[in-house]
Amino acid sequence: MFGLLIGPVGWWIRRSMEDTAEFQEAEKVDVPLGTVLRSHLGRVFTAAARVGVATMSVYLILYMPTFAVTALELPAYAGYIGAAIAGPVTFTVSPFVGHLADRVGTVPVTAVAVVGAVVVYPLFLVLIASPSVLMLTVVEVVLGLVMAAYFAPLPSMIASIFPTEVRTTGMSVAYNVGVTTLGGLTPLVLAWLVSTIADVSPAIYYIAVCVLSLVGLLLARKVYGMR
Repeated sequence: MFGLLIGPVGWWIRRSMEDTAEFQEAEKVDVPLGTVLRSHLGRVFTAAARVGVATMSVYLILYMPTFAVTALELPAYAGYIGAAIAGPVTFTVSPFVGHLADRVGTVPVTAVAVVGAVVVYPLFLVLIASPSVLMLTVVEVVLGLVMAAYFAPLPSMIASIFPTEVRTTGMSVAYNVGVTTLGGLTPLVLAWLVSTIADVSPAIYYIAVCVLSLVGLLLARKVYGMR
C-alpha cells in the first residue's frame, strides 16, 4: 500500500520537470517496445544480467527468516533482526557508493561488489556449522553491504546502455526481466535447493548469479562501451 504512493509522486515529477536536451533532441519512436525487442535484445539481456546481484541480494535477505527456522532451527524472529539492520545499512551506504561510481565509473565499482560477494559462501558455512542469531545477522548485514555497493550505481548503469530514444522502455523491460527471473523466483528456488541438496545451496546459487552479473558487466564494457 505504501509502495503505491510513489505513483502520484512519479506523475508529479514527470509533469513538473522538463526533458533534458538529450531527450528533446532524440528521434521520436512510435513503438518503442517493438524497437527494443527488435533491435536491442542484446542490450536487454545484458542489462537484465546486471540486475542479478542486486535483486538476488534483496530476495535472499527476504528468504533468511524462512531459512533460519527451517534449516537452522533458530527462533522465528531471528531472520528479521538482520533484515531490520541491513535496510538502514543499505540506505546509509548507497549515496557514498553512488558518488564513488560517478567519479571512477559504474563498472569498476560494481565489479568489485560482485567479486566481494563471494564472501557470502564462507559466511554461510560458518552459519550452518554454528547457527546463532548473531551470525545470521552478520550474514544479512554483509548482504546489505553488497546490495548497496551494487544497487546504488545500477539505475545509471542500465540507463546508459540504451539509446536515448528507447531508454525508458529498454530500462523497464530489462529491469523487469532481471527481477522476475533472477529475483522473484529466488525464494521458491532456494527452498527447493535447501530441501533437496544442502543447506549451503543459497550461497552457491547466490555466487552463480554473481557470475552471471559479472558476465553482464564485461559485455556492457567490451561490447557497449560502458564506463
